[in-house]
Amino acid sequence: MNPVINPITLALITLSAQVAAQHPGHGKCQLDRLKTLGVAQEDVETVLEIARHIREEVTTRFDEALDAVLLATLTSATPQRAEAVSVTAECCGTSNRCC
Repeated sequence: MNPVINPITLALITLSAQVAAQHPGHGKCQLDRLKTLGVAQEDVETVLEIARHIREEVTTRFDEALDAVLLATLTSATPQRAEAVSVTAECCGTSNRCC
């Protein structure tokens, strides 16, 4: 079974996802499509407001989780070990030194 989503709904969903994910295209293609489809500016603004709220909430929660990890990591390491990790670790599994 393949459900079919009408083009307006699909464009609104895609725009919302792009804004929430901070897509580099800024949703321009979807905005153009919605304008062509005759979607009211107020409807687009509502979708953008929701997407921005989701993005901000996710960013806040990510930052809170990152702060908790940082605190736990920094309080459990000795100063000598922390210095050694920052100089020698390869944290992302590549040859890039990102730690």
